[in-house]
Amino acid sequence: MAPATRKNDPDAPPGGERQAELEAQLTQLRAGITALQANNQAQRQPPLESKARVPSGLPKFKAKRDDDVRQWLFQVETLCRINGHNATDDNYTLPWIAGTAMEEPASGWFLFWASKTPADMQTWRRFTGDALAHFEASNYQAVLRQKLRELRRWHRRVPLEVLVIDLPR
Repeated sequence: MAPATRKNDPDAPPGGERQAELEAQLTQLRAGITALQANNQAQRQPPLESKARVPSGLPKFKAKRDDDVRQWLFQVETLCRINGHNATDDNYTLPWIAGTAMEEPASGWFLFWASKTPADMQTWRRFTGDALAHFEASNYQAVLRQKLRELRRWHRRVPLEVLVIDLPR
């Protein structure tokens, strides 16, 4: 049996109508394909809540004398990246994740920072800058105080006469 064509199909509409009908069907098929592609794409992407997770095993930061705030910030940022967070300067989530890893007295500073910094400025860049300014400065002062104590101890042991030098005239 031969395939149906306009010449041998008595029910086929005249030429112009047939063309319009085919174009309408083609438009419907394209719309269906687009809908299927969108549905398929949506099924491939994991839900938003499974994309980025709060990292487990974050290193704790207490702001003790030997705590290196730069190293701690680097570790927090690295773990956040590994867990799917966009660790850019304008990220608003990372400061809060880092805050969960702070213990007293550092956590007290974080609570103060969060209450005094406007919400639209609580970015990773602002947090790291403020944390470095606060904790490195206080650590630096602690080191200076320690050196001053050592100098005072040394001065007590050495007689003042040893420190006096006769200068030539």
